[in-house]
Amino acid sequence: MSLGWRLFWRETRQAGWWQSHLGLLIASLALSVAVISGMLVFSGQVKTALNSEAAQFLAADRALVSSRPVPPEWAMEASAAGLETARFAVFPSMVFREDDSALAVVKAVSASYPLRGNLSVSAGEGDVVQRVQHGPATGAVWLDARLLQSLQAKVGDLVSVGDKALRIEAVLVSEPDSGNQLSVMAPRLMMSIDDLDATGIVQPGSRVEYSELFAGDSETLETFATSLKPRLESWHRWMDVKQGRPSLARALDRAAAFLLLAGALSVLLASAAAWLASRQYAHGQRKSVAVLKALGADGSVLRGIYARVLLVIGALSISLGLLLGWLLQWGLRWLFGPVLSIEWPPADWQGFALGALVGVFCLLMFVWPFLHQLQRVSPDTLLREAGEQARRDIGFLPGFILLCVLVSVLSGWWRL
Repeated sequence: MSLGWRLFWRETRQAGWWQSHLGLLIASLALSVAVISGMLVFSGQVKTALNSEAAQFLAADRALVSSRPVPPEWAMEASAAGLETARFAVFPSMVFREDDSALAVVKAVSASYPLRGNLSVSAGEGDVVQRVQHGPATGAVWLDARLLQSLQAKVGDLVSVGDKALRIEAVLVSEPDSGNQLSVMAPRLMMSIDDLDATGIVQPGSRVEYSELFAGDSETLETFATSLKPRLESWHRWMDVKQGRPSLARALDRAAAFLLLAGALSVLLASAAAWLASRQYAHGQRKSVAVLKALGADGSVLRGIYARVLLVIGALSISLGLLLGWLLQWGLRWLFGPVLSIEWPPADWQGFALGALVGVFCLLMFVWPFLHQLQRVSPDTLLREAGEQARRDIGFLPGFILLCVLVSVLSGWWRL
C-alpha cells in the first residue's frame, strides 16, 4: 500500500473524521459536483421536453414556409430520409352560404397535418370537444364559431369557397399553430388541400403562404436541412420553434438559465468551502511533512505522496457527487413533475460529464496548490507552529475567477 493511501486511510480511521477538514473537503467537492451535474441534467431534460412540447406550436419539428409552391420532390426526399411530412396553404378568401358571406382565413391541409400536437373540433357549438390528428376529409370543411355565426350556418350546411361547394363537418375549436396574427384576428376555415385546385381561388399573384412540415429525430432533420438549405431561395424560410415562436424560445432559454444560475451560485459557495477546508487540511499535514523530510523525503517524493492523496480525494468526492447529482435530478423531477406535466426524456450523460469536469477543476485550482506547497515545509516545523500562511493563499483568487467564468458559461446567465 502506498504512503499516500496510508496517510489518507489514517485520517479516515480517526473518530469523527467526516467532521474534520478532510470530511468537509470531500463534502464540499461532492456538493459542487452534485449541484452542477444535477442542475445541468435536470435543466437539459426540461428543455428537451419543453422543446418537444413547443414543437406542437409549429405543428412539426421544422417547417419550410414559402410564398410560392414548394417543389414536391423536396417532401419526397424528406420521406426517403425517414422524416414525416405534411403541408398546408393559408390564404384569405370570401366564404359564401346562400345570401350570407364573410371574409375568412382558409387553411387547406394535407391528411397528415398536424405532425405535432392536435386539432380540437366539436360536432356543434357547445358540444364536447374532441382532439384529432388529421384534417378534414375531401369535400368537407371545418369552420370556427365566429365564421359559423357570421354565415348563420350550422354543421351539415353547404358553404362555397370559390367555385367549390363544401359541407360543414365540424366546428373548429383550436389548431396547434394558430399563433400568427392573421389567424387570430380573422375567422378560420379548414379544408382538405385536395380540394384546393377545384376552388379556382389560387391564381398567379394570389396571396398564399405555403408551408411544408417535417418531423423526425434531430440528427435526420439536421442532415436534411444541410442538404436543403443551399437550394433555398429568398422567398423560402426554414423555421424551427425559435424562429416560429421567438417569445416561446426566449422563455425556454430563460427558464433553463434561471435553474443553472441557482446551481452556479451553489457551486461557488461550495468551492469557497472546499478552498477553506483544503487550507486547513494542508495546515494539519505540516507536521507529517516535517517528519517525512526529517527522515529524508525530498520534494519529488512529497509531490508523489500528495498527488495520490489528491487522486483518492478526487475519486471519492466526484463519485459521491455524481451519485448525489443523479438523486438531485430525480428529486427535482418529483418536485416539479406535477407542475410541468411533461414527458421526461432520459438523463443526458453530458451533464454528469460537465459536473465531473467542475470537480476536477476545483481539485486542481483549490486543493492541489495547498498540497503542492507542503514540500516547502521545513523539518523545524516540529519546533514552531507559525507558518508562511500568506504564501498559501495566493492561489485562491485566480482559481475563483476562472470558476466564476466556468459556471457563467454553464449557466448562461446573460440570457436572463
